[in-house]
Amino acid sequence: MSNKYEFAFLRYTHDVMSGEFINIGVLLYAPEVPYLGCEINQRYRRLSQAFGGFNGRGYQHFIGHIKNSVRQLKHRIESELAIERPTNLQGCIQNILPAGEIVFTFHQAGDGTTESPDEALEQLFKRYVLKYETRPQPDSRTNEDIWNLFRPALDQRQVLQHLQPKVLTGKHNYTTEFKHVWKNGIYHVIEPISLDLVAKADIIEKGVNWQGRMNILAQGEDDFRLIALLGKPRNPGNESAYTDVRDIIEDAQCDKLLIDEEDAEQFAEQFQIEIAAAQKNN
Repeated sequence: MSNKYEFAFLRYTHDVMSGEFINIGVLLYAPEVPYLGCEINQRYRRLSQAFGGFNGRGYQHFIGHIKNSVRQLKHRIESELAIERPTNLQGCIQNILPAGEIVFTFHQAGDGTTESPDEALEQLFKRYVLKYETRPQPDSRTNEDIWNLFRPALDQRQVLQHLQPKVLTGKHNYTTEFKHVWKNGIYHVIEPISLDLVAKADIIEKGVNWQGRMNILAQGEDDFRLIALLGKPRNPGNESAYTDVRDIIEDAQCDKLLIDEEDAEQFAEQFQIEIAAAQKNN
């Protein structure tokens, strides 16, 4: 007999501001069985390679907490009457993670039917988590990787010395600190954004995240222009997602300039001219 189930990915987000994440686990709930299962990758080599300053001991401690919470909830679900169980996966998630947790988060991903929830969970875990653990990912780069592509040209033209960190404040007291900002009447926010990710869905989601943040900041007290230094996907199959994200960021309700990585030299030269003109006028 086939039973309906929902599943969610457990994500680790190292830098909440950049929005970069890696799927580290899968949670599956089939209320009719009832069944709740969770698989989490305890190995963290991929995380330590992707994120500087990654805390392996802290990672293992927290996933231990998550697994313990899942075990407790699983016991309740299997022993309670149907009317007392969570009606959907979101109801389970609310009982697993602490309120306000932003580094480890569940993101509902889909649903299906299966005769064996255990097998469905294992297949999802292998497909969306383990397969990236067991093979290199040459088509994935971080925001820092993209900054390092632009940095030499900016350094050569003595642009870096004019850039300072700045915290911008948006609507609802939302604040974000940017590392590379030049003020000339308004704040020119230079931000590397890597769209060189594995999955198209992750590329699109990162673009939506950036558009949302810019829209909130645009309604705040600080006038700014976003200068997005974009890292292209090296996987040809993701080029369409890159084009979509360019359009998504272009739709942000703020002044913006999008720079492709192959235009790094041209951008650095133009920005140097802009700084020199501002200094002359002052």
